[in-house]
Amino acid sequence: MILRSFFLFLSISLVKAKNVAMTSTGVAVTANGPRGGGLSLQQSASGASMQQSLPPGILSFEDVSIDAANQALVFALSTVSRQVCSFTLSGGALTLVNCVGGGNTFVVSPFCGMSALDSTLIISGGTGGVSYYRYNTSSGLISNSPIVLNQNLGVIGNPDVVLVNNGLAAFSTDIAVGNPRFGTLMATLGDTVTRGEEFRVQGGLGFNLVVSPANFPLVNAVYETNGSTYIFTANGPMQVQELESGGTIDILSGAPSGFLAVTVAVNTAREIAVFGGVVTGGSINSHILFYDLSENPRNPTLVGSVPVAGQRITSIASGGDVAAYTTLNLATIRYEQLPTSTCVENGTDEFLLRLDDGIPVVKTCNLLAGRGNASRICNRKVDYSGMFSPPQDICQATCNSCNACYQNSRSRFFLKERNGNVILRRCKWLSRRPSNRMDSICGQSASNGGYGPASRHCPIICGVGSCNEGTLGE
Repeated sequence: MILRSFFLFLSISLVKAKNVAMTSTGVAVTANGPRGGGLSLQQSASGASMQQSLPPGILSFEDVSIDAANQALVFALSTVSRQVCSFTLSGGALTLVNCVGGGNTFVVSPFCGMSALDSTLIISGGTGGVSYYRYNTSSGLISNSPIVLNQNLGVIGNPDVVLVNNGLAAFSTDIAVGNPRFGTLMATLGDTVTRGEEFRVQGGLGFNLVVSPANFPLVNAVYETNGSTYIFTANGPMQVQELESGGTIDILSGAPSGFLAVTVAVNTAREIAVFGGVVTGGSINSHILFYDLSENPRNPTLVGSVPVAGQRITSIASGGDVAAYTTLNLATIRYEQLPTSTCVENGTDEFLLRLDDGIPVVKTCNLLAGRGNASRICNRKVDYSGMFSPPQDICQATCNSCNACYQNSRSRFFLKERNGNVILRRCKWLSRRPSNRMDSICGQSASNGGYGPASRHCPIICGVGSCNEGTLGE
């Protein structure tokens, strides 16, 4: 009965989507899925896409990974043939090294992904348990014998995985026990795979927007800086967890109305997180959001927003000065330049102005920018309602709220629930608490109804990252 709920949604989408990976210089490699066949290689946005022939016995590739420690090594997973292959990337071409698996080896259904980094190649295994191999870090040759084969982690399933380092993995997981049931499961890799911390997603997508076999919309990306490791998660909401902070989860703000994140990537060199998502409504549309991580990765600043009309985005990657993405219907990789401005906004995005008898009244950023009292509206309209957010989140250029240390004394944060009632407090209120009480509140991580913890809304008071009382905020 437990497995049935995971398999039940195999029939939701019969379209086979692509996955894309990029080197730090912007070379893109795409796994084309059962309909497209093998791998495609593209050197740049203006370059031609080159199709890689399939190795003998391989019917298709559904997922692809580039080893960040040696970017001349590319790995591709075939969920149809149940094999994983390694390639060397040189001179604009891919050369096959070897393939392992096949027959009754590792499990890949109903949703599966893989990741390769610094000698470790791991396969998430769907509901069949996780498997991992070692490979030569110079040649890319994968060992024929797995270190772990189809180990059950005590969960319903793991539809995807990304390696933090060669001994630590972040699994996209249907945890089953507890609420919410979906999230990120950390695990250490040795002779066995050992479960660690869990980062669950409140208000996540569940089985909505799944595309089999390798595009489950619970995706993680890793960002490391200054001795800290951050995991960015796309699963409807956009969240980030700092591994060294003891399990604290922060929710990213600023998304367009109705935005549901389905994929994410990090460009470490440019210090930017890139989220791809679907915008709910009457027609199929997507959006790409760019967040600046340089000031405070736990409270990043939205610096770019690109609509993708008429398309369902499936995978995104970033390297050099671009992001590359794939969709269900487009036959080729598409590119977007990373934003150069530190503060931009989409004029047609809508923010919450007020509630009339519980009904949201929304306005666009273009309208706000043309108002003589825009700064007053930015300062005073700080409420959330459903999918709608205040102007300081949506219209950051107009509200001058791009700075990661931006703080509005009127902003309200989630404090707690009491007898079923949500208790909110303002940053101004927090500033008047005794220091021990303030520290306790700033250490909380829970969110509710769009209202995040104090550390998100009051970064100066809470001293988040480099934010302090000498930082320009309000």
